Amino acid sequence: MTKDKRFDGWFYAEGQNPVGPVKCETLVALLRYVSEPGKVKVWRTGFPDWQDAKDVPEIFDQISRPPPFSGRRLERPPGLVGDAQLSEKKTKQGVARKIR
Repeated sequence: MTKDKRFDGWFYAEGQNPVGPVKCETLVALLRYVSEPGKVKVWRTGFPDWQDAKDVPEIFDQISRPPPFSGRRLERPPGLVGDAQLSEKKTKQGVARKIR
């Protein structure tokens, strides 16, 4: 018996239009490109109504953490590392002053 493709997957709202069905992995990948992925409405068979992605643990647990690391070296602008270190040093000095 083959599975009915109409009920195989997830749907998400793009404006007022439902898009899908898509696999869960595809939905997660798409949501990682959205500025507020938790607010995107999603639905699948078994849901009584559309839900915010943040309220669906099987989706939000995957979009609330970074994607797998590719192992490639990250390219940073030359001043970025030095600026971050300087900022961290200033923060530590500020905390030390407040403690005294």
